[in-house]
Amino acid sequence: MSDEPEVTPIEPTADQVSQIVAQVSDEKVASFEFRPGNYNDHCFLVLTSGRRLVIRFSRRGWEGGHWKIEKFSREGCAANILSRETGLSTPQTLIVDGSRSIIDMVYAVQCHVSGLVFRDVFDSATADEKITLLHAFGDVASQIHKIDFPDCDYDEDYAYITCDPLLAKCPHEHVAMIKERLAAERVEGSDGTGWALRRTSLHRAEFTSDTAEAFRVSIDDGIKTLRDQDKAETTTARSLSTLFERHWPQVAEHLGRRNFCHGDYHFANIMVESCHESELWKIAGVFDLDLFQATCPIEDFGKAEEFDFPSIDIPGFRRHILRGYANDLDQLDYSILTLGSWLGSSSRIDRASDALQDTRHVDESTLVEIMFGDN
Repeated sequence: MSDEPEVTPIEPTADQVSQIVAQVSDEKVASFEFRPGNYNDHCFLVLTSGRRLVIRFSRRGWEGGHWKIEKFSREGCAANILSRETGLSTPQTLIVDGSRSIIDMVYAVQCHVSGLVFRDVFDSATADEKITLLHAFGDVASQIHKIDFPDCDYDEDYAYITCDPLLAKCPHEHVAMIKERLAAERVEGSDGTGWALRRTSLHRAEFTSDTAEAFRVSIDDGIKTLRDQDKAETTTARSLSTLFERHWPQVAEHLGRRNFCHGDYHFANIMVESCHESELWKIAGVFDLDLFQATCPIEDFGKAEEFDFPSIDIPGFRRHILRGYANDLDQLDYSILTLGSWLGSSSRIDRASDALQDTRHVDESTLVEIMFGDN
């Protein structure tokens, strides 16, 4: 996460909320609720027509909030593309304002995504409902990853998305600063409006032509850490090294992919609604897209693996996700890539230790059983 200083939250007055809304609508504000957050504060409001909007205020103070202006703008572009290509509801961004003329915060005004939060529904669902939801979780991930970046150009390391129209309310010097900061990460398109999406590896290292090799080194370091901390026997460590050596061509091929990825795809960033025909749940929309990126698709399962999957009580639940995903990612590839991401991250290595507990020899069938079995 960025190490820029945080900004003390500023709760907007009713008059400030009305002024902000007046930038995007002629309607009056009927009610609003301010909710402070960890990184962004939110103001949920209802207009007189019943229409719902959300104002997202930046909680970060990097260089006056210019970093957040860029992220809000990029999120708006991602939401537009994702909604157009999948039909899912996304938080359409109406304006990004970094002028601080109404309130001394950077903010974005977005449309509200209706529905119930996936995580809340999942926690209280029946076993059959959970299986349906897991299948849908995989299906929506597949839809996202199949998007072809229709508005982007490519070169070896970058994908571009135009977000300049959303910067209309940002002072010229702010926009200039953003573009200057990103100069090393972007090459302008023919119209000079491309914004770079930095590719990442599974452990979110900055993309270079050596990403696969760097990932492999991090995996080897993780295996050595488990062995040195007596969390894995020497025979276990040796079998892990052999397994990754055997499947490295497939791992490198996956790491080289450049798919549209949500970037923060977990149960709290998905909205569901009741499907009256089947009396089950279906996914209505996704939000919180400011981390979207062009990268290896397995990256999009990392947050759910960290935040949601450990508490799921459905035996072999990952099978239902991959059945919904129905893409070119099989159980073995998923298992190897996920284990690699755990081994390659100091904050996730305990997941690898827990998964491999009491396992003396790790081969393909053993690993798939650990990840997808009924244990």
